[in-house]
Amino acid sequence: MAFSLRAVALRAGISVSNLQYYFPTRSAVLRAVMLPAIDTYFDALKRALQSNASPRATIDAILHQSVQDAKDSEYISLWWHFFFVCVY
Repeated sequence: MAFSLRAVALRAGISVSNLQYYFPTRSAVLRAVMLPAIDTYFDALKRALQSNASPRATIDAILHQSVQDAKDSEYISLWWHFFFVCVY
C-alpha cells in the first residue's frame, strides 16, 4: 500500500480530516476503489449461476471479465496491487 491518506486527499482536493471522516484507513480507501471492480465479478458470477451455466461456462465468464480488466488501464494497477496484497 504505497500511498498515503495525505496524498489521496491532495489529489481529491479535500482536507485529510475530511477524507478520514469517510475513509479512516488506507485499507478503507482501497476497498472503496476496488468495490466497483469486485461487484463486476460478483455480477458475472451471479449471471452465470442464475442461467444454470456449467461450471466451465461460469469459469469462462469470470476469466473473460479478468481479461477485459487486464486490458483496462484504469483497473490493471488496482488488480496487481490487490493480487500482491492477497497472495503475499
